[in-house]
Amino acid sequence: IALGLLARNPSAAEQAAQNMRAFNIGDARLRSAVNDYAEAIMAVAVRERQIADIDREVLGTEGRLIGRVTELLREVSDRRGHVLSRDFARTLTEARWQSIVLGTIGVLIGILAAGFVVRRTVRPLAQIARSIRALAAGQKDTSIPSADLDNEIGDIARAAEVFRRALEEA
Repeated sequence: IALGLLARNPSAAEQAAQNMRAFNIGDARLRSAVNDYAEAIMAVAVRERQIADIDREVLGTEGRLIGRVTELLREVSDRRGHVLSRDFARTLTEARWQSIVLGTIGVLIGILAAGFVVRRTVRPLAQIARSIRALAAGQKDTSIPSADLDNEIGDIARAAEVFRRALEEA
């Protein structure tokens, strides 16, 4: 019934209501409710049929032309929607690849920056620490690397060089 009414098919709704009446229902109150419901459906179906007849009579050719124009507008809108949908999907795909490429570039830049920090900071500090350990172990001829740098690492290396010279003199 619902499909018949929603589809604006009064005949299908009326047929469904008549089929409801054909059910054998023993309970009188339930039978009465089903019959009342079927009558209401049939009344709605009759009104829908009358409205459709009036629409056909009043609108005639103009109504059919308006209906056809409306259908054409819907088709154009559907096509435009499909085009927009494809364009949006293509944009998303391009954005995904751009994200992948930019993410990869970011990771590579991070790796290069880490390598730079290791080369400029960690490696000289490790060499200085090795030299200080060698001095502490008694190797007085060990040289202190990176003393010529003009930064904090150079300051540490120069302080270690002072320590080395003090050990040599002692």
